[in-house]
Amino acid sequence: MSTRKYSEEHIKEWCYAHFPSIDSASDDVVLEEKLKQVLIEGSCLFDKYPIQTNRTLHNLRSVNRYTRYFTNRAKVESLGFENFKFLCSIGGSRYTNEYIFTTLLRKHVNEAIISESEKLLAIYAK
Repeated sequence: MSTRKYSEEHIKEWCYAHFPSIDSASDDVVLEEKLKQVLIEGSCLFDKYPIQTNRTLHNLRSVNRYTRYFTNRAKVESLGFENFKFLCSIGGSRYTNEYIFTTLLRKHVNEAIISESEKLLAIYAK
């Protein structure tokens, strides 16, 4: 994308500098680290800094901040929207909430979310 405002590298550096650290008291530090990495890598596919994501992360007071970030979005009516379609269209389906719900957070979301996410991924993530 030659018309990007910021390079992927700049966005990645920004995310590492601004996204909150993982709390060592987390229930699953490894999961938290994986979720943070997914957020950073997925953010790099867009062409601007993920300021709103960062703000939301800082407002979450849970020791499982990154798990909470995703599970707060685990609603059937919130699945399959613009960012999902965009990421799937450029080969980034593994950075979508829907993919995260069916993989890393499968034990943390209900079956309706998993089922709907799998249907959407089958349609759009070809």
